[in-house]
Amino acid sequence: MDGRRGAGSPDGRGSDGTEPDGSIDIRRYPPLSAAHQEFLLSLARMTLEGYVSTGAVPDAELPADLERALCDHRGVFVTLYSEGRLRGCVGCHHSELPLFQTIQKMVVSSGFQDPRFPPLRRQELESLRIEISAYLTGVVPIESPEQFEVGRHGIIMTLGGRTSTFLPKVASQQGWNREQTMERLCRKAGLTHDAWKSSEARFSVYETQVFHE
Repeated sequence: MDGRRGAGSPDGRGSDGTEPDGSIDIRRYPPLSAAHQEFLLSLARMTLEGYVSTGAVPDAELPADLERALCDHRGVFVTLYSEGRLRGCVGCHHSELPLFQTIQKMVVSSGFQDPRFPPLRRQELESLRIEISAYLTGVVPIESPEQFEVGRHGIIMTLGGRTSTFLPKVASQQGWNREQTMERLCRKAGLTHDAWKSSEARFSVYETQVFHE
């Protein structure tokens, strides 16, 4: 994902630079500017406020000068915090919707559909803080967990029909090394702590740009 080639490179390319699967999107998206970030955070808050009041997602009007980047089809996670504590986190690795609409969908899911928390109440909005993790890359398969770089990559593990993921910031914030991250991925997926060592386990990585209120 940094342009390096070879079987061991983090972008999953072969030694000849080809993709491991022609259908995999390894596109790198341009970073969002300060103006993009400000608009998307304002949009996320407006969406929450509108949904609390009406139960519907409000329409968004895009500034003409920002429209192109806001219409990229990329993955995104939206995380909500209340008084410093996690209040919801939902996202997607791929989206058929433009970025701004994906963020609207994910902020509603984080606030009202995360099964770990009750639906958001109007009185919580004032203390709520919104964080957006917009994908800078597509999701890239890797051949081995050794290619996962703590602090740089988000990680996805799939095994036996179960999937779990951690955003890039999680492992470094928790002080986990690579093996500890893998063990916690397994537990998150409802698997034994060492299931990641199975030859059937599959891994992918991605990178994000994080911004918050």
